[in-house]
Amino acid sequence: MQCKPVDDEPFQQTPPPFDPSTSPSLVPENPMSPFCSNPTWPSAKCHFDANGEDNSSATGFLVRDTFAFGSSEVPGYLFGCAHRTEGFQSHGVLAGVLSLGKRDGSLPMELLGKRGVHRFSYCLPPGAAVAGPPRVYLVRMVGVSVAGRRLPGIDAGTFAESRYGGGTVIDLGTATMVMVEAAYRALERAVDEHVKHLRLARVSYGGYVFCLRLGGGGANNKDDDVWEHLPTVTLHLNDDEPGVELLLRPQQMFVAVAVDTRFTFDLMEGAVYFAPEQCHLDSAASGSGHD
Repeated sequence: MQCKPVDDEPFQQTPPPFDPSTSPSLVPENPMSPFCSNPTWPSAKCHFDANGEDNSSATGFLVRDTFAFGSSEVPGYLFGCAHRTEGFQSHGVLAGVLSLGKRDGSLPMELLGKRGVHRFSYCLPPGAAVAGPPRVYLVRMVGVSVAGRRLPGIDAGTFAESRYGGGTVIDLGTATMVMVEAAYRALERAVDEHVKHLRLARVSYGGYVFCLRLGGGGANNKDDDVWEHLPTVTLHLNDDEPGVELLLRPQQMFVAVAVDTRFTFDLMEGAVYFAPEQCHLDSAASGSGHD
């Protein structure tokens, strides 16, 4: 998470960046810890340098402090206090990234593994077989559909893993979905064809080349009306089990993919499960004191 003092320009977040000097329980991580990058002399603090798949980066120091998850407190939880960041998409609110990967030091490995628990799930409200390298969750994607129609030319081979890379990774710390170019171009063409009758202005924004300007005086100039005409996108997973697919509604595909979907990761069995869910009900239940 972003911490004071912040070098250069801090990204916007709510609340302000964390001030380590205000926490009496915070302690620096041992500079000999395997989680540290090269120590910075003469202070010999435990330094970290993290880079995301979306070209974001953060540098700072590793520390331990007490974290509260609901009514439970976890003392000595390891986290990175970032003093310099680049390319992080905070949306003016987010303070950092929660590591849910499979490498040592992540939340599942740090907390669940030590307690003999090997399964966790998360569900994000609106507005907010697993194998592969130790730090990622790898699934087998075999096709894509737009508005219920399977796109030709995209099959298991398009996303196949090889010694040169490839494969489909669930990256819990990246805000965007990235596809191999051939699959993305086919998806873009299909969506463009589907929404052509809306006569919305197609624009580039923030490095993205296919964006639609809502409320631009097209055939349906009300945003709510436009959502009704945008297509669903389905990611087909694992041909060995027909029907294993992740359906993305327009509000998910064009804003935030993971909202209102419960994802469960079973680290012992090496499996990932997902199902649609009204995730805001979890927050409401927690706020009212129910489990």
